[in-house]
Amino acid sequence: MKKSTLSFLCLAALTPVFVAFPADQAPPAAASAPLPEIPKAEKAIAVDGKLDEADWARALVVPVNLIWGMGSERTTAPRMTARFLWDNSYLYIGYEVWDTNLTARTEGSPQGPKNNSRSGCDILPDIDVVEFFLVFDDPNFFWEIHHNALNNFGDLLCLVSLPAWQKSRPALAGAGIYWGRQEYIQDQGALTLSRAVALKPRKKGGASTVNDASDTDTGYIGEIRLPWFGIGAPAQAQATIEVEPAKDGKPAVTIPSWTMKGREISILAISQNGDSPERYCTSAAGLQPGAFFHAQTAKYPRYRLTDKPATKGADRN
Repeated sequence: MKKSTLSFLCLAALTPVFVAFPADQAPPAAASAPLPEIPKAEKAIAVDGKLDEADWARALVVPVNLIWGMGSERTTAPRMTARFLWDNSYLYIGYEVWDTNLTARTEGSPQGPKNNSRSGCDILPDIDVVEFFLVFDDPNFFWEIHHNALNNFGDLLCLVSLPAWQKSRPALAGAGIYWGRQEYIQDQGALTLSRAVALKPRKKGGASTVNDASDTDTGYIGEIRLPWFGIGAPAQAQATIEVEPAKDGKPAVTIPSWTMKGREISILAISQNGDSPERYCTSAAGLQPGAFFHAQTAKYPRYRLTDKPATKGADRN
């Protein structure tokens, strides 16, 4: 059982806001400035934690160093940087974490498709983990994912403040949020979720270590590949590509393909450092302290998928 609720309290002394959030959950209004753009990968990305493909150099780069509860104040030292790419099969997330004492724990039993299960991440405040919230067009329905330096991966299907809950809220959603702990991001045939990490080298030689406080780490690099179908992309974007024509009475062979160009997605990136006084850092300014991140989707950075090169300075936070 994942301890997700605890991850979204600012500190133990702060009380979360257990109310319905219809105003803040409204889809973001059209901005006067153009949305930052996530470029399309020109080649398939090898998920190995290295981020060494040329496409990653073209990716949208988003700093994750806004201190939660401190308005637009950022950390003085680098904390985390996220990169985003996409293609007709996947959303790709690459990131780099700077941390001098890496800690991580596995949680729960492996979960996922039969041939692609993954162990979850402990996300209690005393350890390190990164989180991403992925929202398409419905602020009441989205995925929350977790990843750590042990390459553990967790996912929660979130249902938030559904309209009927203003009159009657189910016991499963006592805080106005349903965390779908039993659901998982599905593969779509040959399109599969994948993730990898690579520990960064220490200054005195050798790789950084996890759960070893006797040395000084530098951090790690993570890479995540998410099938569009599994993370809830709009059904209108789903298509197929014929890879073998019909022949000798046999039907044509097709594979899934997604027409995502021009579509929008909101992504909130979070870094949790278990032994830092600046425990939570995010990619979004103005998140309310003491309230669940789930209740503030209107404040998540929103992006447009494009096949053009990344726009310099696209991060607006």
